[in-house]
Amino acid sequence: MFRDYSKATQIFCAGFFLFFFSSCQISPKKDPDFEEMIETKILLAQSKLEQAKPHAVLPELRALDLKYPNTPMVLNMLGLVHLALKNYKKALENTKKAYLLEPKKIAFGLNLSSIYLSLGKTEIARKLLAELAKDETYPYRERIFHNVALSYEKENRLEDAQNYYEAALVENPVYYLSMVGLAKLYEKRSLFKKAFQAYKKASDFCPTCYEPRVKLAEIYAPSKIAEALRVLDSFIGIQEVTEVDRRKARQLRGELEKKYTAPEGVRSEKVQL
Repeated sequence: MFRDYSKATQIFCAGFFLFFFSSCQISPKKDPDFEEMIETKILLAQSKLEQAKPHAVLPELRALDLKYPNTPMVLNMLGLVHLALKNYKKALENTKKAYLLEPKKIAFGLNLSSIYLSLGKTEIARKLLAELAKDETYPYRERIFHNVALSYEKENRLEDAQNYYEAALVENPVYYLSMVGLAKLYEKRSLFKKAFQAYKKASDFCPTCYEPRVKLAEIYAPSKIAEALRVLDSFIGIQEVTEVDRRKARQLRGELEKKYTAPEGVRSEKVQL
């Protein structure tokens, strides 16, 4: 019934998987008309959030919260909007309230853990994630493992982070966020060939996602500029790519072409492919 908005939320909190809908039960009132009305308003707010306009969403959601206080779905969305605005205090306040009102909603708990990670409270985040992991009926356990990996990466415990990214990918071998996370981790550890392969897989998982395409182009460019330009051209040509990402890809294409086709271009190779 509900859509998965993981890709859109990366605009605001790269690497964290944030959830907007977790089940059809939105309100303790269990009034179908009320639930449908709230769902419609949340979808409209989400549409603006997808367009990277959190400032335009906030007044509407605050008015909705005043009219229908203690509605978990509204509070959850308010938390995400505040997180997009980097207003971490209000993000924590609203998301925590949503989770306390409906502690069985794993999605709300995951959002809360992401806010703790944004605040650098890694141990608190892991404690919460350990509680969430006890629910073995939750079908998307890779999302829990992904945030555990992020918590360890923030502490520079790269081996532990790698283990949990890999655990997430065992649960779901085509999980985009963990594949990108693993690729970045390989880069940090100077494992460039592995990073390249991971970015390539991530690009296959999400052809309209900007980051892995850019990374592939940057890795190719020093030794294979034609291939780097081809990677960017194919991305630019995808109709579903946002105009913002298309514009950035075109700019990068021009920069790489100028740098690596000019005689004076410096070819400092990252990796032999």
